[in-house]
Amino acid sequence: MSTLTPILTNGSGEATARDAVAALATPREGAAPWTRVLLRLRETTGKSAVDAWLTKLHIARAAPGVGGSLAVDLAAPDGQVAEFAEAHYAQAIAAALSAEFGAPVEVRFVVTAATADASRAGVAPVQPPLWSDDAAPSPQTPDWPDLAPRLTFDRFVVGAANELAAAAAQAVAGDLGRTYNPLLVHGGVGLGKTHLLHAIGHLVRARQPHVRVRYVAAETYIDDTYTAWRSRDAGVRGDVRAHYRDHVDVLLVDDIQFLQGNDKIQEEFFHLFNAIYQAGKQIVLSSDRFPSELKSLHDRLRSRFEWGLVAELAPPDRDLRVAILLRKADELGIALPHDVVLYLADHLRNNVRELEGALNKLSAHARVGRRPIDLSLARSVLGPVIEVPGRNLTAEVIQRVTAQHFGIKVTDLKGAKRHQAVVVPRMIAMSLIRKHTSASLPEIGRLFGGRDHTTVLHACHRMKGDIAHRSDIQAAVQAIETALGK
Repeated sequence: MSTLTPILTNGSGEATARDAVAALATPREGAAPWTRVLLRLRETTGKSAVDAWLTKLHIARAAPGVGGSLAVDLAAPDGQVAEFAEAHYAQAIAAALSAEFGAPVEVRFVVTAATADASRAGVAPVQPPLWSDDAAPSPQTPDWPDLAPRLTFDRFVVGAANELAAAAAQAVAGDLGRTYNPLLVHGGVGLGKTHLLHAIGHLVRARQPHVRVRYVAAETYIDDTYTAWRSRDAGVRGDVRAHYRDHVDVLLVDDIQFLQGNDKIQEEFFHLFNAIYQAGKQIVLSSDRFPSELKSLHDRLRSRFEWGLVAELAPPDRDLRVAILLRKADELGIALPHDVVLYLADHLRNNVRELEGALNKLSAHARVGRRPIDLSLARSVLGPVIEVPGRNLTAEVIQRVTAQHFGIKVTDLKGAKRHQAVVVPRMIAMSLIRKHTSASLPEIGRLFGGRDHTTVLHACHRMKGDIAHRSDIQAAVQAIETALGK
C-alpha cells in the first residue's frame, strides 16, 4: 500500500527519530505506545471509529526515515481493514503518532503475510467456523421464517453516511461471536437498518449453512413472549423458549426501541441476551436511536447493548442519494436521465425508502402512460409533493443534517461535551430549529439533553451575532440550510 506523506514536521533531525524508535521499547505512563496513540485517537476521531477499526492495527515496524522523520508500519489483519484505515484515518493516525513520539511520521499500512499470500492467489482468507463439526447445530428447518430475498449486501448501496455500519455488518457475518458482539445499528426510518440485519443473515447462511439464523422484529418477539406466558401448556412455553434461545446461533432483533416501557418484557429479554451472549453466539440489534436515548430502557440492558459496537446510519448525502437512485433504476430496468436523477436527489433528502418509493411511482406512471421518463414527467407526478417548501423539516432532521455537516454524531449535539468542535454545531442546530420549526425554547432545550431554555436563547442570540460577523459560521449555516432545502 502507498506510503503517506508526513503531515507534521518539527525539524528535530535524525536524533529525534532514533529516540522515537527507542521509545517504542520503553513504555511510559504505564501503557504501551500504541495504546497511548489509540487513547489520543479516541479524542480526535471518536470512540466508535477507534473501537471498530483502529484497535485491529498494531505497530509492526518503526525506523528512522528520511529527513529526521519516523517511518512506521502499521499491520492490519486483512486488506479491508488496511484500506479503510488508510483511506479514512491516515492523517489522524500520523498526527497522533507524531504527537506521541515528537517526530514527523510517515505511516504505511501493511497486511500480514498469510493474508497477503491468500489475496495474491485470489483466495479469501478462511474464517474459522463458529462451532466445531462435532458440535455443529442442525441445518435450518423449513418452519424458520425466511429472510427477505432482496435485502442482501450486494443490494446495499454504501456511502459516507452508512459505510461504518455496512463494514461492521460484513465483519460480523464473517467472524460470528467474536467481532462486535453485540452489533447495534441505529438511525431514522428508511435508512437501511432492517436491510443490514437481513443481509447479515443471508451472508451467514451462504457461508455456514449449518448455523441457525433467527431474524425477528421486536414486536413479534413481544407477542411470542406474551403467548408463552398466557399458555397453560408447558410444551408451548418450552417451544417459544427454544425458538429464541436454544435453537438459535445468530439472533437478529429489529427495532429494539419497542422493548421500552414494559418491565417484564425487558426482564425476559435481559435473560435471553445473557444466554445467547454467554454461549458465544452472535447478537445483532437495530434501533431508531442511540441506546443512551432510550430513556425507558433498563440501564443494564442499555449497558449490554453498548458492549460491542454501536454504528449509526445517517441520512444519505447527495452522492449517496444519486447512487441509490441509479442502482434502483438499474434493478427496475428503466432509463433514468441525469437531470431526473439530480431532481429527485435534490428534493428527497431524508431516507432511502422515500427515494425508492418516488422512483417506483414515477416508473408506474411512465409505464401506464406509455411515455419515457423525463424531467417534465417527474415534475408533474412528484412535484406537488416533493417541492413543498419546508417539507418534512423537523427538529430531528435539522439535528442530523447539522451533525453530518460537521462530521460529528447527533448524540454529541445532545451530550455534555463542551469543546468548540461540538459547542458551535450545537448552537447552530438550536438556532436553526428555532428559526425553521415551531418548537418553543423549552422544547428545544429538551431536544438537546434537557438543557434550560435560557441556554437555547443564549445560543440563538450568539449565532445571530456570529452569522453577521463571522464568515465561517455564515458559510456553515448557509450550507446546512441548503441541505435542508431552505
